[in-house]
Amino acid sequence: MKKISAVLLLLSLALVLPSAATAKKHPAKHHKTTVLKGSFKAVGADGAYTFKKFGKAQLVDNRKRDKLSVHLRKLAPKTLYTFALYSVAKGTPRCREGATGGTQETAFPPKSKKTNKRGNLNAKQKSKTFKTDRKKRYFVLVSDGDQVVACAKLDRKGHRGHGGKAKPKHDKKPKHEKKPKHAQPERGQGREKHAAEGKGKEKVKVKP
Repeated sequence: MKKISAVLLLLSLALVLPSAATAKKHPAKHHKTTVLKGSFKAVGADGAYTFKKFGKAQLVDNRKRDKLSVHLRKLAPKTLYTFALYSVAKGTPRCREGATGGTQETAFPPKSKKTNKRGNLNAKQKSKTFKTDRKKRYFVLVSDGDQVVACAKLDRKGHRGHGGKAKPKHDKKPKHEKKPKHAQPERGQGREKHAAEGKGKEKVKVKP
């Protein structure tokens, strides 16, 4: 019985050890979350005379779920707009007059939604297949029918092209030094001083 139990123990170890070795050779890859942000600006004919911002966009590439969200402002009220995610090769201009339209990212298909009576629009999309590529640059286009009206370049926080320069730290203002309090004479000291000064003075009698 002892021999049989020993043989079974060896067989069980032989089955466990290879699987453990395989697990060490192929460790699970860690997926880092990527967040890209940008502000919407007018393009086309409208972009020639206004530099106002028309909302913000954010793209999140997560391990389990990806999300694209847009917050549009100051558009035409009660109007149907369509937004979609696009990409171009690194170094290619985005959101400029005459810039290429780029490639539409199929992980986030175009989505349409109406603005409210104030011309605002909030929408988001989710995906499980999107993955950012360092060789690409992303942007969101908003269109009214076939006409593109706004564009947002998506960059990492603090990216130079996105105007996210870190603000310089201002030196702390020196604390105001407390003014020294004037020494106050002790009780009775003032009277003694006046009395001493009075002794040295002679009274001048005025002759009638």
